[in-house]
Amino acid sequence: MATLSEELSTLKELLDKGIITQEEFESKKAQLLAAPAGSLSNQVPSGTDDGGVGWLVLGLFIPIVGLILYLVWKDTKPLSAQQAGKGALIGFIIGIVGYIALTAMGASMLYSY
Repeated sequence: MATLSEELSTLKELLDKGIITQEEFESKKAQLLAAPAGSLSNQVPSGTDDGGVGWLVLGLFIPIVGLILYLVWKDTKPLSAQQAGKGALIGFIIGIVGYIALTAMGASMLYSY
């Protein structure tokens, strides 16, 4: 069970490392200071922003989902948002190039007879 000072110290470390923004720090600090004593152990820790390659793959195969995740996470989870956005961009480009290639192949087949 973490004490209030331990929680605040952890938040300050996250802020100093650039993992959270000043606004997030102030918001969480106000939450902690307003929480009743002993309630800190009941809080669910938020997920980490690791920017895993899974978000890139998801955005690659389902570009619209990658775009939506990018737009939703760009402020709260910048690393994961960046990966999802990259996957979406690459997925859209591959889709457009594939569409052009298939259209060109179809047109060449029409005029080959």
